[in-house]
Amino acid sequence: MKTEKRISILKISIIIFAAYHLNMMACSIYTDSLIGWSGTKYYIKILMMVLGYAAFYGSRKAVGSTTGRKCMLFASNVIYSAGLLVLMIIDDVVMITGVSLVVMFVLGYVGGAVYYFLSQRVSENPHGGRIIGLGGALAYILHYVLWAMLGQEVIMIVVLLTLFVFVTYIVIRNPKEWATSDPLPYADKTDTEVRDDNIRTMLLLCALTVAALLCMGRAHRIVFNTYDDQSGVLYGLARLFAVPSYLIIGLLYDKKKRSALSGIMLLSMIITVWMPADFVYMPVVVQYIRQFCETFMIGYITLSFWLLAPKTDR
Repeated sequence: MKTEKRISILKISIIIFAAYHLNMMACSIYTDSLIGWSGTKYYIKILMMVLGYAAFYGSRKAVGSTTGRKCMLFASNVIYSAGLLVLMIIDDVVMITGVSLVVMFVLGYVGGAVYYFLSQRVSENPHGGRIIGLGGALAYILHYVLWAMLGQEVIMIVVLLTLFVFVTYIVIRNPKEWATSDPLPYADKTDTEVRDDNIRTMLLLCALTVAALLCMGRAHRIVFNTYDDQSGVLYGLARLFAVPSYLIIGLLYDKKKRSALSGIMLLSMIITVWMPADFVYMPVVVQYIRQFCETFMIGYITLSFWLLAPKTDR
């Protein structure tokens, strides 16, 4: 019975990660199509998502009741849905930019809830790697299949609203994992030595995240400066090379090959930095390698934080 329950939770976790990840990518495409491919706006948008993740942590500290936390998540759903509908009817560039940033902030907030749940699922399941491996791969496959359809605004809005409502529905229906005071294991069992080790690991991960973002930022600047239609490079056929990247992460984690994971992570960073600024003249395979490396860095850092979170009291 326990095995069946574990398998059921594993499937739900894979689906919810795929749904959220797909929604995040689709929302990024939609807002980019509205506010342009300006590098500055792109990074501000990413920053708003990060602030949304931080806001989830802050809301847990500020709101202690299960009902209050569920209401916060429900409110985020309303704001997100209203924001998308508003984007369909306004034309002013300033307003579009502002509403788009609010939408990305709320997307990050709900992402905090999703990742909070998944951090426990990965750590407690012997096949936790399948969550990030299959979930991430499925999101990118669906994203590529829906790419042609997502160019139509009405279909885009329907897809975004459906995915977001689905994710927040699971959030509200399963308050134990999101809304109770201490749902993550080990939080009250860590001694001073273990907590100090966790702090060092957190600082190392933060430094690694900054380094990876700088590597990816360089690659994106090359794309922005080289191509008139960046969507074809960032979201075209090359996007499918994120699939093997996620599958490898999941497989190596379940096989306990941590050193191999770290080795590929380091290699991905080196390759991204090495990428020539005029890679537009290089074989198209360079674009595929860029996508593989960027996805591996993101997946590796995401998995690392998921594994660390249950061992902390924060």
